[in-house]
Amino acid sequence: MIEDTALAEFRSTFRTWLRDTIPNDWRDQLADDYRGFNVWWVSAMRDAGYGPPHWAKQVGGPGLSLPEQLVIYEETTDPDCPGYPGLFSCAYTHVHDTLTLHGSPEQIDRHLKPILDAKCVWAQAFSEPEAGSDLASLKTRAFRDGDDYVVNGQKIWSTLAPHGDWAIVLARTDPDVPKRKGISYFLVDLASPGIEVRPIKQITGAENDFAEIFFTDVHIPAENLVGQENDGWRIANTTLAAERGPLAIPTALTLRETLADAVALARLQIPDDSAFAVSSLGQRYAQLHGEVEILAEMLYGTLAKFIEVGEPGPESSIIKIFLAPLMQRVSAYGLDVAGSAGHHEKGASLRDRASSDWLVNHLASWVWTIAGGSDQIQRNIIGERVLGLPRDPLVD
Repeated sequence: MIEDTALAEFRSTFRTWLRDTIPNDWRDQLADDYRGFNVWWVSAMRDAGYGPPHWAKQVGGPGLSLPEQLVIYEETTDPDCPGYPGLFSCAYTHVHDTLTLHGSPEQIDRHLKPILDAKCVWAQAFSEPEAGSDLASLKTRAFRDGDDYVVNGQKIWSTLAPHGDWAIVLARTDPDVPKRKGISYFLVDLASPGIEVRPIKQITGAENDFAEIFFTDVHIPAENLVGQENDGWRIANTTLAAERGPLAIPTALTLRETLADAVALARLQIPDDSAFAVSSLGQRYAQLHGEVEILAEMLYGTLAKFIEVGEPGPESSIIKIFLAPLMQRVSAYGLDVAGSAGHHEKGASLRDRASSDWLVNHLASWVWTIAGGSDQIQRNIIGERVLGLPRDPLVD
């Protein structure tokens, strides 16, 4: 944890604000009106000067330092705090970071204000049925037709699309050049004629996280092209980088809470300290506890370097491939100590942040093997950029 006197005061003030602001029945409100509660929550954070945490003052943000941003994400990881920024995660990070670096002044003026006012939910529409980790192989096509581009194709696993008003979309605009050189980046109104959004029900039962999106002769104004035609791959890398950084903090720190809840269940079975220490449950906990703390040290070390250098490095890939299997092992430990109740009784967990269900939490943990770039892709990045190994041959 990065800390000094001024930051400690900021943390204390923010904790007090959270305690005084979050309603006791926030879970019920979230369940009753998912979008409405998310709008209230991000608006309250904005009005108090805490969000969107990394937005500069020039675009309406609070202009917080990176350590202060980390405090926001750390404190909102508490199980008694609603997830942040929730429904607006894609808008706050992917869209903001991409437009402020690559967007035109008109695009920035048009789109960032509705995001700041919590009036527009954005979705990410990159992956396709045959272009997941190999994103550059995407087949969705776009061709220029006067003042518009006409788009045809399909996207899948489009994050937040069931709730989305707009989406960031990659499409191939030149099929005759190497695949990374013929892609363009678009801002798309999901209410446009010819767009069909089909929610995907996951193994956890969730139906509102991802969707398929079908494009049939969809007309997109040419002014919604970000950057230059066929330069979308370079721009998309900015978007993908936005998935890392401070937003990794909540995912990693939630592991501490999950493990703490699991060991509380385990201690109900073996309350004696000495007996627990030599038991298989105790030794398994000790191993997991050590790995969770190692992850935290790796994460804060990488972020400290980010503060010093000003840009992320390939170290984030090391964290990613360490994080995913650790999430699986921690949730499996909780599922084991919960016993049969963990498989059948909703509420068997001591936590109530996400699902109150150890089985659902364990199933959801496997998402991270793929999310944010598959483990195989991360290993390629480590091999090439950290170890200096030869690049895999590109098939273009």
